[in-house]
Amino acid sequence: MKKLALLSVVLSALASCFASCGDKNETPAQQAGVFKIAKTAYSVSDGSKNTASWTAGEECGLLVDGIDENIIGVARNTTESASPFTFAFPSAGRGKACCFYSPRDDNSKFSNGKLSLDLTAQTGELRQYMAAVYDGQQLGRGTSDAPKLTLKPVLAIARVHVPACSSSDPRRLASVTLSGNNGELIGGTATIGFLDDGVIETSATDTKCTVTYAEPLDLANGADVYMAIAPTTFEKGYTVTVTDEKGQRNTVAYSAPETFSLGTITPTQGKFGYTELAFVGSTNVYIINADNSTDDNLDVVWHWDSSTSDIPDAYRGMFVHCDDAKSVNDGKQILVTSSSSTGGCALIDRLSKKCLFYARCNNAHSATMLPSDRIVVACSTGNNERNNSLLVFDQAEPDKVKYQAKLKSAHGVQWIASRQRLYAIGENNLVEYSLQDWDTSSPKLKVERTIKTPTNGLHDLTVVSDDELLCAGNNAYLLRLDNMTFTELKQFHGETTVKSVNYNKSSGAIWTTIAEESWWTFHIKEMHIGSNDPVKVLSVPFSKYGTNVYKCRVYQW
Repeated sequence: MKKLALLSVVLSALASCFASCGDKNETPAQQAGVFKIAKTAYSVSDGSKNTASWTAGEECGLLVDGIDENIIGVARNTTESASPFTFAFPSAGRGKACCFYSPRDDNSKFSNGKLSLDLTAQTGELRQYMAAVYDGQQLGRGTSDAPKLTLKPVLAIARVHVPACSSSDPRRLASVTLSGNNGELIGGTATIGFLDDGVIETSATDTKCTVTYAEPLDLANGADVYMAIAPTTFEKGYTVTVTDEKGQRNTVAYSAPETFSLGTITPTQGKFGYTELAFVGSTNVYIINADNSTDDNLDVVWHWDSSTSDIPDAYRGMFVHCDDAKSVNDGKQILVTSSSSTGGCALIDRLSKKCLFYARCNNAHSATMLPSDRIVVACSTGNNERNNSLLVFDQAEPDKVKYQAKLKSAHGVQWIASRQRLYAIGENNLVEYSLQDWDTSSPKLKVERTIKTPTNGLHDLTVVSDDELLCAGNNAYLLRLDNMTFTELKQFHGETTVKSVNYNKSSGAIWTTIAEESWWTFHIKEMHIGSNDPVKVLSVPFSKYGTNVYKCRVYQW
């Protein structure tokens, strides 16, 4: 509010100045110029949620070539994609190249058509660096004649996920550093050049980027640390070092080449801390430090019980047989499904454990997030109108079905953002869907192709890569999406009650649950691809954890 008040005072002063200058037939030093400015969102390489709308009071910067002043504009209407901004535009800047940019920073410069940004003092929060150049000719007097501009991404962003510390090893985060193994320049001062054909060229001055926390960051619930870097290909991979407040370091060197592209948020590779594993059953979702767990001594870092949750009373009883819990939206939320006779789906905030969305989804077995804050749920067999279907919901409208696609015995569902395709399994079919009319209030799923699976009764569908899915139930199979061919994982041959398989192709690690009694188990197994011998077996006795385990999910390898 103080900034808005200040802006009002500045504009009033400008108006007074213009009037007095007009009396003296003099040119004012500044003129009020109105611009309508939109932002282009960064893409996210793993398909997680990302938006780039203006927020109330958010600043946009204006720099004019040859003028040192760093001019501030404040978003006036955040209900529109292009918000009006008013700038005190210097009269001497008319006709000169100028640069609108976000986020605004006093250290930013614009000279000779190039924007310079300081990357040495980053906060670790997600800040999407954008800019647009303008010739400075026309100034809008109001929103009706305001020039329209769209800020576009000018940097790449690396996302480092640091998992929650375990209760036995509390930690606070002091700093995170990223550097290329071949000396690539990614940090320091980034200089962005805007070429005539729309191409953006970026250079930097330092071989590393570091986020340092003046007050160490609590890791009780983990953290996603974001770093803006100059777009580059790390020819020999890169190294990330995580340092806690006691100076203890965890360094991961990733040796394969990898590109961090302009305008893209890319998660870094590697494991920091420990394997974070969730398992579900009965009314519970547990998250554990799997590396620090042995036998039935499980190192629990998070626990949610539907029976004591804030899910509305009329829906809480639908969550007595929780069967899946996916980490979504950068790990900030947990998407839970339950396969009781009524069944349901709920979106739970990890930090507060509050319910953000709920719906009746009869015999639900899996769910996944879709673009535009939508959720799709796979509902298996039963006699209710919501059984044998994929149900699409808007997160903002609990329990209101936006679209229903029939799929007999629907069990697994996954969205792959890079392909813009949804995949689901039901009975002996795998169906690929595209999104139709998605920007309307009546979204639809369109069947693109249906293929037969090698066996009937598949229960689990997980993403291995942008090109591969893993189907499990009766045996387990790796599916290549390019040619729709199945390859059996021989170590599961003959298994008829596989409930979940999590497979890390780069390491060969597998975490799985296989039913021992009816549909549940009391053991979670770590295995390695190609071997029938478990690497680790964790026990989950009902007497200790109150859970008949159905599925497990790896949140952090």
